[in-house]
Amino acid sequence: MSKIQGDNPQQRKKSLAVLVCEHLNTLSLNAKIIENRTNSAGHRDLVVIESDLGLVHITALSGANPNELLPYQGGDKKWVQEKAYIAVGWNVSGGRTFVFFIPSVHFQERNDLSKSNIKPLSNKKLTAVLA
Repeated sequence: MSKIQGDNPQQRKKSLAVLVCEHLNTLSLNAKIIENRTNSAGHRDLVVIESDLGLVHITALSGANPNELLPYQGGDKKWVQEKAYIAVGWNVSGGRTFVFFIPSVHFQERNDLSKSNIKPLSNKKLTAVLA
C-alpha cells in the first residue's frame, strides 16, 4: 500500500522516503535512500533521497488541515543546503498519498509555504498521487 505510515515524525519521514524512492525509480531517476547524512552547512538529515535529480529532502505531514504550514520555515536554512527538491507528502482519504516536489529555492526564499500554496510551485512531472 502506498501510504505514509508511522507513529512519530521520524517513522513517517522514513516511510515517505521509501515511497518517494520507489516513485522516482519508476520514473527512471535512479533514486536511493541515504540515512544520517550531514551536509556542508553541518545539518544532519535523518533521511534524504539521492537521485538523478540531486538530493531530495523528505517532509512527511500528518495533519488533515489543508492550510497547514510546512515545517522548517524561517530562521536557519542550513537544512536546505545541497538539496535540489523538497518532497512534501501527506495521506488523504481513500488510502492515497499526495507527494509534491518543490524546488528547494522556494524554501530559501519564502516563509509562508503551506499545503494549499505549494501546488503551483511544484514540479508537475514529478508530483504524484500514490494509491
